[in-house]
Amino acid sequence: MILFYYGLWIPLALLSWGITFAAVFESFMYLAVSLGTWALLRRYRGEVGQKGGKYAFYLFYPVHLLCLAGAYCLVM
Repeated sequence: MILFYYGLWIPLALLSWGITFAAVFESFMYLAVSLGTWALLRRYRGEVGQKGGKYAFYLFYPVHLLCLAGAYCLVM
């Protein structure tokens, strides 16, 4: 369904926006994200992951927010 939607959306976007580099780049980014999502979902087998992996996500979220805030401070 996702590939069908984006497969139809890309040509329509290019026709309606005009063929510019930004339009082509954005269209292919949507396609790349949808293909990546499809690939990840295809690998899921319904099994429970490792128990230690749960805590990695608890640590990842605040650390990545601090990295984003640091990058924002450097740019601004």
